[in-house]
Amino acid sequence: MNMSATPSEQQSGTMVAMSLEFDDNSGRLYAVLGDIPENGPALTELAIEDMISSGNYSDLFIYQDIFSDLIRKYESRSHGKILLGEIRDAKISISLEDDRMSAWADYSPAYGGTKLSEEKIKQAIADAKISEKAVVKTAIAEMLACKTANRFLIAKGKLPKKGKDSWIEFLVELGGSNELVENEKGLVDYRESQEYIVVEPGTPLVKRHPATKATFGYDITGFELKTDDGKNISFGKEFTGLTASENDSNVLVAKVKGHPIPKGRGLKVDPSLQFKSVSLATGNVNYDGSVYVTGDVAPDMVIKVTGDVFVKGTVEKAKIEAGASVIVKGGIIGDEPWDVDAEDPPDFSTQVRANGELHARFVNQADIQCKGDIHVREYILNSVTKASNGLFLGQQGGKGVLAGGITRVGHIVEANVIGTDAYICSLVNVGYNPDDLPNFERMKKDRSRRIAEARLLMELLESMRPTKGKEKIGEVELNKARHVKKTLLEIREEVLKIDETLSSYMGDFNTDTENQVSVKKHLYPNSLLTIDGTQQKINEEHNAVTYVRRGSRLVNL
Repeated sequence: MNMSATPSEQQSGTMVAMSLEFDDNSGRLYAVLGDIPENGPALTELAIEDMISSGNYSDLFIYQDIFSDLIRKYESRSHGKILLGEIRDAKISISLEDDRMSAWADYSPAYGGTKLSEEKIKQAIADAKISEKAVVKTAIAEMLACKTANRFLIAKGKLPKKGKDSWIEFLVELGGSNELVENEKGLVDYRESQEYIVVEPGTPLVKRHPATKATFGYDITGFELKTDDGKNISFGKEFTGLTASENDSNVLVAKVKGHPIPKGRGLKVDPSLQFKSVSLATGNVNYDGSVYVTGDVAPDMVIKVTGDVFVKGTVEKAKIEAGASVIVKGGIIGDEPWDVDAEDPPDFSTQVRANGELHARFVNQADIQCKGDIHVREYILNSVTKASNGLFLGQQGGKGVLAGGITRVGHIVEANVIGTDAYICSLVNVGYNPDDLPNFERMKKDRSRRIAEARLLMELLESMRPTKGKEKIGEVELNKARHVKKTLLEIREEVLKIDETLSSYMGDFNTDTENQVSVKKHLYPNSLLTIDGTQQKINEEHNAVTYVRRGSRLVNL
């Protein structure tokens, strides 16, 4: 046993009040409280630390949290022996996370005892069955240099990386932009539109990048973690007017001279009839195919085609009907003033109908309807706009403003701004009207009933045909056959009308996606939103906001 001197002395003589005692067998250090004089000096934490230091016990692990208890016992003149510190060897304890993707080492340094060596740390790692390739190499060096208790990330697994699916790259820009500049009066001519590309046969248009292989991972025990390779895709029906390159089966080239345009996720190249402008010099255009107009469509002109319509300039007070998409790189302009608060829509002189999508820089005072999506870069003002699926405004950094008029779409309106700071009335209707659902179901039943009647009449008509060896049918039967044919024709016309009406409903009643109105910047008061028959008038200005229907009301997500 080793003893150190007491920190307190009396005037009349020396009395031991507190001493330190070290047990060589257990490696423990004790504080021993003996007789304490009445007027002995106070015991402080600093005095205890000085005794430990002067006794060369600073390397031990000292229980500093008992200092205050030791001082209280000293002051109450208690006797006894209190454990003050001990020798401790360095320790490492490794724990694995439940997912086996990481392991942690809780490290305690040596206090007068045996230090950890690199070999001992590696042995602890091996005992925990951690794979060598998962060990964080820097952690061992950091642990050996650490002087205090700490926690180290000792091992880390590697997550597998799924292979990248093959993807399609378009090798031609589908319409470049002309830089718009102000004239000397500070005005911008929006009729200056994007450049539209015409490709020759053999021009590379599409490249398919092959799928990549997966990168396997492992957990900290070395167990291999696998995942899937990327999936290869094929060129489907959405690529028309193209053919595989002779040099690379992953590249499609133009099959004909024409205009590359988006078709769903694919691309098509259509030959088209080209005009510098559509005016009195050309007359109205009625064409089985696509039309490309490098200039403007003049007032009072009509374009009716089975394919696409491309107009590089503007469409002013004209009518366009397309069996596919309509792309107007300038704008669509009418001149009928209209206050939606005051009256029903006028009979607009500017009308556009498209079975596909519609793209335009801007729309002003026009009647626009299409069965695909509508994309407008700058604005739609005081117009009647209808799309079976969605209306999207503000592409390529455009203003994206929808103000005034009536908008009716199947699923989504997405704009930067709806309304104006002048609070003009803007009616926006998205989704279906629940009141229309019974009528929709009734028409489907009527269609089925009429088709069943037509089948019976066809069978009757077939039975009236003269068979081989049978004489010609008489006058009565002939009149009856004529009547059946007339009835069949009437049924056919009725079914076609029903189909046309049902077609306008089909998008409305598709509930695969949640119908919504999404405004990215400003929604102004006096806008009237209707989603799936539920209506809400906007009475205050909002910034970014998205409305959907929840039960019997509209809510902001």
